[in-house]
Amino acid sequence: MFQLTRLKRFFLVCNAFVFAIAFLYSVSHTLKFNYSGFSDMYPCHYSKLTPPENGTNELPSACKPYTPDKSACETINKHFRSPRDPIETQTCPTKQYQDICWFKNDTKLECSSKVCGGETVSLGRRDLKEGHITTWNPITPFNTDKVWSFVQATLKEGDTFCFMKCGSILQVLVFPPQLFLKKKDTKDKRKININVVVLDSVSRAHFYRMMNKSINAFKDLVYSEDIPATALDFEFFQSVGTNTFENIRTFFSGFFVGKDADGKKQVEQPNVGMDVMYGHFQKQGYQTIFQDDLCWYDSWGTLLNDIKISGTSSPTAERWAQYKEKAGKNNIDHFGNTYFSCQVLQQYGKTNPFGDPEKVCLNGRFYGSYFLRYVERFASGVRTTDNAAPFVSYLHINTGHSETSKRISNIDGELADFIYKMARDPLTWTIFFGDHGHRRTAFALSTTSGIYERYHPLSFMIVPNRVAEILGKNIMDALTINQNRLVTVLDFHRAIMSINDQNRRNSKNPDESGVFAEISPSRTCSDVPLMPLVKCQCIESEQKYDDNSPKIQWIAEFALGKLNNDIQNQYSEGAEGKKVNGYGNCRRYIGTSFRNIIHTKSGALTRFNLHVKANGLEQEEVFEVEVATEERRAVLKSFERISTYNIFEDCVDKSVNIKLCACDRNKTKNGYTNPTHVLTIQEMKSLAKTAMFGREPQIKTLHGDCLFQITRNYNDAVTIVVEVANACKKKTFKVEVTGDIHNIFLSRSLPMSNVVPPNTYTFIYVSTKQSVTHFKLEISISASIV
Repeated sequence: MFQLTRLKRFFLVCNAFVFAIAFLYSVSHTLKFNYSGFSDMYPCHYSKLTPPENGTNELPSACKPYTPDKSACETINKHFRSPRDPIETQTCPTKQYQDICWFKNDTKLECSSKVCGGETVSLGRRDLKEGHITTWNPITPFNTDKVWSFVQATLKEGDTFCFMKCGSILQVLVFPPQLFLKKKDTKDKRKININVVVLDSVSRAHFYRMMNKSINAFKDLVYSEDIPATALDFEFFQSVGTNTFENIRTFFSGFFVGKDADGKKQVEQPNVGMDVMYGHFQKQGYQTIFQDDLCWYDSWGTLLNDIKISGTSSPTAERWAQYKEKAGKNNIDHFGNTYFSCQVLQQYGKTNPFGDPEKVCLNGRFYGSYFLRYVERFASGVRTTDNAAPFVSYLHINTGHSETSKRISNIDGELADFIYKMARDPLTWTIFFGDHGHRRTAFALSTTSGIYERYHPLSFMIVPNRVAEILGKNIMDALTINQNRLVTVLDFHRAIMSINDQNRRNSKNPDESGVFAEISPSRTCSDVPLMPLVKCQCIESEQKYDDNSPKIQWIAEFALGKLNNDIQNQYSEGAEGKKVNGYGNCRRYIGTSFRNIIHTKSGALTRFNLHVKANGLEQEEVFEVEVATEERRAVLKSFERISTYNIFEDCVDKSVNIKLCACDRNKTKNGYTNPTHVLTIQEMKSLAKTAMFGREPQIKTLHGDCLFQITRNYNDAVTIVVEVANACKKKTFKVEVTGDIHNIFLSRSLPMSNVVPPNTYTFIYVSTKQSVTHFKLEISISASIV
């Protein structure tokens, strides 16, 4: 039998920390010592569960992650907190009232309206057709039997909770989980429960900075012989995508960059793919649970509808029917507290917790705690119920998705309690990870540390003694070693999907068993599937350029030109398929700078932050873009809006992707109904004369003093940009570019042909010299009326 003490000793030997055992044994078995003195690397935060290495015991790995120096750590501390700053316990600003009703021992309902002080108690449940509470039912006179009748009716409708209110008090009554039982012929009692908790927008470093109680809980699991579990910290965990959808899709379905989990070619998958993992386990007799803390009718969408943006945050019966149908295809048995989020967020006039407020509470408790406690109750119910089916649970918490990134500390205490409880659940394997780090904070946008953290999220595991016995020594050894290997959610997906297939689970090939197999120490980002724009945490894989480097000027101009063309083209297609010309509310961008420039050594890819201002507006916008040079041409592989864009949802043109748009919020609340603004010749000339990246253009007339060629030269014509603006009324032109070049890179191949409608401003091409002495550049541009 594989004993936990052996696992822990192996863990300690591998990391050369045997000396710690003697020290810890001298302390009480509860290990109530002060972990704040565990290691002092001031001004940097110490980010390991074990003491510092002595320089000889670090497991080899080709991936050397970025480590902030003293100066960078001081900058980090200014954004968040110093390791020596006292940690403030977070509490809700509202009072926690005694529960009006509760379930004693998760069986018997008990109620008391004493806390209401004579105010009428009303109960609310979601309307089956509308998807949210439309009616409150006063209970007069108030008694437990009437509440029980309401609860039973709500259970029959498939909900797991109801709301209760009296006066200013609002509470939720969460019902005991309705467990599924195993089929009578089920003999295997050794199946492992799988419990996944995702903390959105939390990097590994940030978790160590802000979650002191949770980190101490993990350390207790590593060192305390009284806790029948251990904790693992995957230090090189790497995001595979830039956003939640891309990372969680890979986790659930195994899909990555045009391939399925087995590496076979597959067309783009527009779904998160929960049905893949959940369906797999349902066939094995598991019950499946999904929870997240978003409101189903929020305009930005949720995982249950594949994060589909709807453009409206108003609930309707039609939207609910569509949402319910979509969610019903995911093979989910239990939704837990997922649908109670709308009512909680409604207190703040919100439909999502993104950005603000800094504290989201219900009855004096942070609302993230309700989801964690539901998992605790469910796991406890399965553990104590004879013949209960094993479970797979996924919980997605968005507390960390805020403008400051400090809000995650709100759930630190609750998460620490959760860690201890899951450690004592013998058959439940718990995995914590982040989809990505913070993305839109000043820290993430303006510092090298923040940029690296964006794609280096947290990843921990809790492995109880019983789970370790079932998995066996070889797998536990591999998990321990893989803490110092480059790991992604695809490795987690493969391991989870193999857990009940002994042959696959014990495979030594990570492509089959994922993190259950020892990952090669030579693995780097070129060996794992990463989406465009994802920054590799292995610093040797990239070459960095200075901000606004002349070598990258042509790439910045190309990316900006492509974005401006996309805005114009999307608007021109029209909201209802009716073609229009020019721009609507979404403005043309003016380039100001390009920063954080990284060129990947494994291929011709360049990634950077493009800083722009919308024409006529003062607010700076930031895009992260990735440009590739393929077959003698430039390609905008991907872009991600880093600056906040949901503030433009009231003025965005209906046919334009809001991730591209910046518009004047003061002018309209319903921008796409505004008529197209037709520029006069003078207005078009004025727009054409606008400096780009501080460079004044040259203007040349191509036709009738209303069709203009705009040219910008950089560094003695090393880089040349050409655009065409058409202010001619009702005249469409065909603009052709021909010529002969040598040692010149063009963003497009010659010859080029462009149709330029009236009232449009079109980026044509950018060129750059590959030799400043031996080159040939003979270009001719002509225009003819179509």
